[in-house]
Amino acid sequence: MNNQKTVELIQHSTCEVLSMMLGVQAEAGEPYEESGTTETFSGIVSLVSVSGDWAGMGSIYCGTELALKLTGMMLLDDQVSTVNDDVLDAMAELGNMIVGNVKTMLEAELGPLALSIPTVICGRNYRALNGIGKTRIVVPFEVAGGTMIVKFYILPQASANRLRQAGVVQNVA
Repeated sequence: MNNQKTVELIQHSTCEVLSMMLGVQAEAGEPYEESGTTETFSGIVSLVSVSGDWAGMGSIYCGTELALKLTGMMLLDDQVSTVNDDVLDAMAELGNMIVGNVKTMLEAELGPLALSIPTVICGRNYRALNGIGKTRIVVPFEVAGGTMIVKFYILPQASANRLRQAGVVQNVA
């Protein structure tokens, strides 16, 4: 899978979802790659796995204040002020829509793919390792006065299985 094409799919999907669902414009920043453990992060992350002949994961990171603002836009409620189930559900749905759109566009080239149910994590000063040793494409977006980061990787299922068997998958304490 071509990284530049994947960046374009992430940019298109993210901007389209935020515009259609929330009526807000997003401006894509400079994409980059990362591997290994993420930097320490505080806020909310929505994780959605992709599976089929190819396997991968998309993740949407944003700070708590931005998550509250985006949830308020989604629910048409400008009084959202604390992280609750509505906020976690809204972030899960944003992750599902953004990663789902990328998945749908990838299917033309990669064949049928499926999505997992989103997992949402909220906390302070945590680190994550996802990507089973695979370099992730990272695209930051400026949206509604904050920064949202979309990360994505995908590789052939056989490669993912080899990495698991080789012990590349690891836990982060």
